Amino acid sequence: MYHLGGESRDELWKDRDGYLRNVEGGSLWYGHRQARVTTAGTFTPFTLDNESLLPCTNPLGRGEDALFAQVAWLCHPDALVVELPVAIGHLQEGARKRSELTRAAPPPRFNYFIADFVQRQLNEFLAEDPEQRLGLLAENLRDIAGASETRRLRVLREYLAYVRADAIERLQHQFESVPNAPVYWQADVRSIIEANGRALTAKRPPRLGGWPDDLDNAGCARMLRDEVGRLADAYAAWPAVWLHAREQGERLLGTL
Repeated sequence: MYHLGGESRDELWKDRDGYLRNVEGGSLWYGHRQARVTTAGTFTPFTLDNESLLPCTNPLGRGEDALFAQVAWLCHPDALVVELPVAIGHLQEGARKRSELTRAAPPPRFNYFIADFVQRQLNEFLAEDPEQRLGLLAENLRDIAGASETRRLRVLREYLAYVRADAIERLQHQFESVPNAPVYWQADVRSIIEANGRALTAKRPPRLGGWPDDLDNAGCARMLRDEVGRLADAYAAWPAVWLHAREQGERLLGTL
């Protein structure tokens, strides 16, 4: 929301009541005013071309759609996604007050950690076959799981530092580019920058979002090992599952 530009940003802050309604609201629509083609989507797609292998995603935790998009791009680096200026809404399980969470600068969740890791690996995978590329990802994740506790903690700390520093830089650019912005928008952006700054310099265990608050360093390293190992196993097994479903598709659909 705070990275909007142009007309969208003007609409967001044009009056304080409307701004607060959007910021404090439990739901919002995010999209583009015109259809566009991009290399990787952001949300769960409505339609898929599943003629050749598409990956599974993590059934645990939020951010599974972003993870699927990045791994699908990893499997098919030349594929394209069409984004339309429409969306299908869904009823929230419960009321969400997002503003407090946003201003607190929460750490990214595990699925976003993997999605960002995949994005950094894209140019390093040369194989053409999507099954082989998915297998390479599984081996990369197992490499993380097999690292020492010290190395796993370093991976987490470096990732969290990168996320915090990137958020600060992008928000500072936004802040400085619109010196005549409403004071209520400026106050919120400044608050988020400061929260990320405190998180960047804090001496605490490198917990990802959704992990227990009482984890110590050893607990964080263990959580990372277990979660990347479990996801690596899923990616390694998925091609055989996908092929079986394809071969048995009509029979399986008949059982529903």
